[in-house]
Amino acid sequence: MFRYLAMFAIVALGLSGCSESTNPSTPTSFLSFKTGTYILSNVDVFGKSSTGTDSVLANYSDSVAVTGSAMITDSKGNAKNSQLYVKFIQGAPVDTTSLSESSDKSKLYRLYPMAYNISGVGVVDFGSHWTLLYDNASTTWTALQDSVSGIKATYMGMELTFDAAVKVNASKTGTEDLTINGAAVKTTKVKLNYVIQLYISSALGPIPVEPILVNAEYWLAENVGIVKTKQDPSAIKLGPPANQVIPFPGFVYTPTKFVIAQ
Repeated sequence: MFRYLAMFAIVALGLSGCSESTNPSTPTSFLSFKTGTYILSNVDVFGKSSTGTDSVLANYSDSVAVTGSAMITDSKGNAKNSQLYVKFIQGAPVDTTSLSESSDKSKLYRLYPMAYNISGVGVVDFGSHWTLLYDNASTTWTALQDSVSGIKATYMGMELTFDAAVKVNASKTGTEDLTINGAAVKTTKVKLNYVIQLYISSALGPIPVEPILVNAEYWLAENVGIVKTKQDPSAIKLGPPANQVIPFPGFVYTPTKFVIAQ
C-alpha cells in the first residue's frame, strides 16, 4: 500500500502565542515553540469508491512531537536550520520530518521525504527535498522543481530504473475559521499540486509513464502554524499492460489536543 505521505500532516503550532497580526504584510513565525510540544490528531484515511464518492478505509489517532533542532540537508545538498518532528502511532515512532523558515520569517519550508511503498512495486525512493510550503508575499508560487535519476524498482518481475521530473505548484485559496482547543483560530488555506513525471530507462531511450498527481491542502494560522492537512486520493498508472492502475488513499488530519511545553 502507498505510504500515506503522512508527514504532510506535521503540525507545528503553539497556541500560547495565538493572536492576529495588526499588519497583515508583517510575517509571523510558525516555529516559535519549545522542544516537547506535541499535538494529538484524528486521522481519516479514505479512497474513492466505484461511484466516485469518498470511502473511509481507516481511522486512527497519532501524535507529532517537537524533538529539537538541527541543520538538515536534503538529497541535493541544500541545508537549512530546522525544527525536528517525530510522528508516533500508539507510542511508537514511525516517521520524522523537519520544518524551516527564512530569516525574515516570510517563507516556511518543509523537508519532503519522497519515498513510497507501492503495492506490487515495493519502495520507490525519490530522495528528500526542501519544499516551499508558504510564501507570505505571494498568492501563487513554485514550491519545488527538481529532477531525480537512477531510481530502482521491480515491477511484475522486471528490474526497472526510473528518472523523474518533480514540480510542485502552490497557491493560497482563501481563509477559514477553525476551532482548536476550544478557541476560534483564523487560518489561511494553501493548496499544493504535486506532479511527478516518471521515465523508464531503456536501450531505446526514456519511456514516459503517466505522471503521479497529488493534491494536498494545508490550513495555516498566524502565530500558530499548520493546524490541519488534507490530501486527495490518487493513483499510479504503469504498463504494459496499460490498464495497470495502482491506487493510493488520501487522508485528513484534524487536531484534537495540543500540549505546549513550558
